[in-house]
Amino acid sequence: MKRHIRKEKIPILPIIASHTALEQACTLLHETIQSQAKAISVQQDALVSKKQAWEELGMLQESNAIEDKNKEVWIREKLQTLKNKQADLLTQIQNYSTQKQKLDADKSKIDELKENIDQITGQIKDLKSDTSLFQEQEGNKKKELDKAASDLSEVEKTLSPYFITPDWIDNWKATPDVFTEHIDAFARKWKENTEKLEQISE
Repeated sequence: MKRHIRKEKIPILPIIASHTALEQACTLLHETIQSQAKAISVQQDALVSKKQAWEELGMLQESNAIEDKNKEVWIREKLQTLKNKQADLLTQIQNYSTQKQKLDADKSKIDELKENIDQITGQIKDLKSDTSLFQEQEGNKKKELDKAASDLSEVEKTLSPYFITPDWIDNWKATPDVFTEHIDAFARKWKENTEKLEQISE
């Protein structure tokens, strides 16, 4: 059974524009994520390198080269250096964590945008389908109207010889009910007169 659609103008252009804007935003976010992922990869490599250096750090040979009277100062300086490196490493870890969180948030945005794009794409498909159905229905209605007009023209040609006034068809179209009543009354009167004539002739 065919669906009937109201004769309303379908606002398809705003939806297509929204669809295009979402695709552009999605592309931009995707490029941003790729750039951030590359930067994070570089930082990860640097962290691994520093971790190895930290684990492989050996101070025995250097300590043996320091005189005993200077070892206390040397140890304090070395500890301070190690603390500074540790603080720098923690900062890099925090930066990595922050960028990782931002990357995850951007990925969530992309997923949401893709979902919106899928929904809008579905709406556009539905609108195109409804538009095609509407156009098909309009075409069928036009064919029906054309056929009705053709049939009416044939009726007019058939009945015209029976009417004296040429404007009878206009009266019929203007007030069909009144026109039909007049025709019925004329037919009844004609029948009555015919019957009377038949009775007189008998």
